[in-house]
Amino acid sequence: MTPIAPLIETFLRDTLACQRGASRHTRDSYASSFQLLFVFAADRLKDKPSALTLEQIDAGLVSTFLEHLEDERKKRGRDAQRSPGGDQVVLPLPRVPAAGGARADPPCTGDPVQEN
Repeated sequence: MTPIAPLIETFLRDTLACQRGASRHTRDSYASSFQLLFVFAADRLKDKPSALTLEQIDAGLVSTFLEHLEDERKKRGRDAQRSPGGDQVVLPLPRVPAAGGARADPPCTGDPVQEN
């Protein structure tokens, strides 16, 4: 079984950041989406998010997750209509501070791909 966490970390760090030159906001958005998927999957599979494997994340699970998101979005929309200023769920993403407390991305191993 292939642990999925290192694959996602590599995707966020190398593919998005280095190869595609994606912004910090884009990478954070992807990371947050993966985090939601892993929490959902772990709940469904009765496992820890950190223990999930690539083989467990199949098309059926992803489809069920997307349906769940749509249902939650509709439910929140109804709730927001009843009470102004509906709360938005924001999940904090872990950061590794660089020296001096500033956030820093790991250096890219190659040049980012330039998109036209």
